[in-house]
Amino acid sequence: MLYEAADLFDANGMMTEQADLMKFTPATAFNGYQLALPEPPVITVPEHNSWLPDPATLTISGTGTPGNTITLKFTGGTGITDFSDPALTTLADGEHAGVQPGDIVVDAAGLCSHTFTPEEPLNDGSYTFAATQTDQSAFGWHATSPVSNPQAETAPQQWGVTGMIDTVPPPAPAMVCPASPSAEGNSTVHGGDVEPGATVHVLVNGERVGEAEVSDGTWTFTFDPPLDKGDHALTAVQTDRAGNESAASYPTCQLRVAKPVVVTGAKLVTPVSIPAVGLEDIDGANWEVTATTGDTDHVLSGGDEVRIERDTDYLIGERLRTDPAPDPAALHYRGTGSPSCVDGAGSELQAPIFDAATGVLRMSSDDAVAEPVSCTLTNQTAHVSLTTLRLGGQSTPPQAGWDVTLSTAGGDVTATLDSTGPSVAFLPGDATVSARLPTDISFAGIQTLDLGTPACAELAAQPEAAPRQCWRDVEATSQQGVRIEQGKHSALRIIGAAPVDLPQLPLTGGIGSLTYWIAGAGAIGLAGLAYLGRSLTRRRLTAPDRGSSSP
Repeated sequence: MLYEAADLFDANGMMTEQADLMKFTPATAFNGYQLALPEPPVITVPEHNSWLPDPATLTISGTGTPGNTITLKFTGGTGITDFSDPALTTLADGEHAGVQPGDIVVDAAGLCSHTFTPEEPLNDGSYTFAATQTDQSAFGWHATSPVSNPQAETAPQQWGVTGMIDTVPPPAPAMVCPASPSAEGNSTVHGGDVEPGATVHVLVNGERVGEAEVSDGTWTFTFDPPLDKGDHALTAVQTDRAGNESAASYPTCQLRVAKPVVVTGAKLVTPVSIPAVGLEDIDGANWEVTATTGDTDHVLSGGDEVRIERDTDYLIGERLRTDPAPDPAALHYRGTGSPSCVDGAGSELQAPIFDAATGVLRMSSDDAVAEPVSCTLTNQTAHVSLTTLRLGGQSTPPQAGWDVTLSTAGGDVTATLDSTGPSVAFLPGDATVSARLPTDISFAGIQTLDLGTPACAELAAQPEAAPRQCWRDVEATSQQGVRIEQGKHSALRIIGAAPVDLPQLPLTGGIGSLTYWIAGAGAIGLAGLAYLGRSLTRRRLTAPDRGSSSP
């Protein structure tokens, strides 16, 4: 028959009544009886071969059997071979009967902990901690367990967990400064001088932004998310396995992030005031709006997203498109005023970001501007119409054989007004006028409509209706000079006369007999011109009233 200890002995170690009835003697009662020892406790903090964070305060934690008391000891070195060695330092002694004040007692959850504060902080080095637990249950006989944490894999005859103390900070890591400025904020930085097992953190303006990848004493780090635009101070620190942090890398790297700015462009065409009948403005797409830096032109109006670099001067301008070929009428347009640029919110950009006087756009790396920036240029042409006048008659649209050719000063832009096209768009500015009349008509002069008088300017689309006081004589030269005003509708009137209308002048030489020819048509002499002027005046005064259409 088997008996439990409680069957034979009470809590005070005395034989029970059952044992007495069985007439067992003490010698017989203990024959072959084995007392089971508690399982060894387990130290979980610190972990074996870990670094102790604070040499002045150490916390040792672990697990055990609820209600048992813990004996905790430590020593310098990497293992304990004899737990009873008097050279060990005892932090707590729980190897006795009953729980006593100051004991480390395993709680109901099986956990226990002890904080140790040495009189002087521990020196740098390795320290090993080991423990046993003593059974304090009613029938545990106060048995004590084997030693905790056997180092079976590395040292079968050693016990305990080893923690290391290191209070010496590592040297500052080296950092190779990235190229500055950077068009993007996701630059990669790197460096070296990293201790084995250390971690490296990168700081921007003194704030940690991430941990670098470390390999064989070197480190690399890519900014993700990218840095914002502007100036940034970059440093790095390394933290060794014991938690000691180095000083920041030196010198501090300065990185300017100058992210490109999205810019678009548009070409506008402003209509002519009082336009000629049948003349329409061409599409602004005949031109390309450009941003030029150095020898590079960026087309802003092509529909593609264009990004310009910061801290760089760009000249905002225009050019005729090449594919497809522009409308030939585009040669007769000129820009009005200066370019304008607005931000994404529609606010006009001012200097120093955009100088309208020079057309230079420059975005510094720290300019905060809503995107996209939009730059526009405006073009406008001028309209010119032709009417004719024969002496003694009224102003009429040009007939066959009557025409005028307009030319710019360099002769690179020309236009002809005649019976098939009495109105044209023409490049604003100074121009020369060449008139051609039928061979039987003599050239008497050219007049322009007075655009300075509103009542006259309003008749530009129907110049035949303009009264004589609206016309101004152009100086009589073989190449008449006129000013074609931008955005306005100019009108020209050719005056001619048949030979039968001219007075008979003696051709006896001298100034009164001077004649000249224009465009192959006979022209009257200077004296004749003076006569014509008087004759025209007399005819105007004596002619019947023809209303507003009178020349």
